[in-house]
Amino acid sequence: MRMKLLAGTTLAMLLAATPGAAQGDFDPSGETGIPSDWQLSGKVGVVSDYRFRGTSYSDEDPAVQGRIELSHRSGFYAGTWASSVDGFGAYGGGADLQLNLYTGYAGGLGAIGTYDAGVLWYLFPGTDETDFVELYGSVGFDVAGATAKVGTNWAPDQDNVNSNIYLYGDVGYGIPATPITLTAHAGYSDGSYGLGGPGFADNYMDWSLGATTQLSGFDLGVRYVDTDISKARERVLGIGGRGAPYIADAALIFSLGYGF
Repeated sequence: MRMKLLAGTTLAMLLAATPGAAQGDFDPSGETGIPSDWQLSGKVGVVSDYRFRGTSYSDEDPAVQGRIELSHRSGFYAGTWASSVDGFGAYGGGADLQLNLYTGYAGGLGAIGTYDAGVLWYLFPGTDETDFVELYGSVGFDVAGATAKVGTNWAPDQDNVNSNIYLYGDVGYGIPATPITLTAHAGYSDGSYGLGGPGFADNYMDWSLGATTQLSGFDLGVRYVDTDISKARERVLGIGGRGAPYIADAALIFSLGYGF
């Protein structure tokens, strides 16, 4: 496994920026100087393989990830998320780091459910013409004792790429009298990004089935992830030469995280 020092250092800086707190949203009413209408939260974790819309951005190796978010009671929020990357996800070099900056607004829709909309900027430090911006929106609702969400991420035409759209649906179901939640996901990508990065013109589907739980304050998860991209098709797209890992195949992904 190859994880550059810069990726780890950046994640450490992101996490160090948040005072230590108990599990859950950080209480801003202490000595932080943050007004009580605001909340600061974060999470740090590791995954056995970082999959972005079904494809591996860590060359099928483990990845370290972290997030910090500032939110207001009105529904406004802004934050940053980072992950170590490798292989295809590193876009040929750079800092082996993916850094996302985002801001948005979330709220309720009465008896219908909830909504969330915003803008997301993907950065890959040290690489050329790989950063891109997406607009996103989703609607969540409860159905038959489960939670469901449908949404879309749309990247308009930009200097280095054409447009791309990603459509997805998520379902979660908490097993009664247990701390276990079952999850399911299906997504469809169409446009110049294809596999989630600039330079490809293709469309494909990804899906996953999984389960999450909490143990001693830690979030534990496992997911089965797959796509409809064949090995031959991956090579045609130029992302898998001979002997290269098959980064779009089925995989069992484990995750461990801690929120604060």
